[in-house]
Amino acid sequence: MQEEQIPGELTRIIHQRRSIRQFTKRMISEEEERALIQAAMAAPSATNSRPLRIISVQSHGAREDLKTLLEQGKEAISALLAPKKDRKALQRQRILWHFTLPMLEAPLLWAVYGEAKTTEPMDPQIEEITQMESRQQYNIMLSLGASLQNASLKAVEMGLGSCIYTAPIRFLHAAKAEKIPVAFMAFGEPDHIPSPPAQNTIESIYQRK
Repeated sequence: MQEEQIPGELTRIIHQRRSIRQFTKRMISEEEERALIQAAMAAPSATNSRPLRIISVQSHGAREDLKTLLEQGKEAISALLAPKKDRKALQRQRILWHFTLPMLEAPLLWAVYGEAKTTEPMDPQIEEITQMESRQQYNIMLSLGASLQNASLKAVEMGLGSCIYTAPIRFLHAAKAEKIPVAFMAFGEPDHIPSPPAQNTIESIYQRK
């Protein structure tokens, strides 16, 4: 199948988007953040459940509290790994920590949560064979993914960069944090834009039957 770039502003934005981890010191205004939130809210959600919930981690105290929890989780995992002397696991731990720290310096940082929609109780056997509980979690994740993609594309349109962080969640679980988000998302004016990452070919991911 021929791979072609369809001309258009949206196509340009989609292909221009990168995961940005280095930002300038310019702060994000309330108006800019509101535009990002509105873009995230405009995404589709399964059964119109609208599970997106955001906590903007902006104050110095909130960031310090988050950093403390992350460090506690890092220490807890290190304590478990040290006796095993598993070099690969220790190296992975260092890499994940390396990819956790930059978000704490971002001009704007969201903690992103998914709130399950309250539904009428179903017959327990029907719930079991339809795997309703698992499906609800899948629906939340798909809906949040669409919301974060919308926000990331809106950021590009606004001349901003963004990055979705999931590595920190590992450390929050290890720290037994009281409330754990699905992901963090950082925004800011890009200080460095990485080169385009390698992509699959259409033939490698697509089948027609």
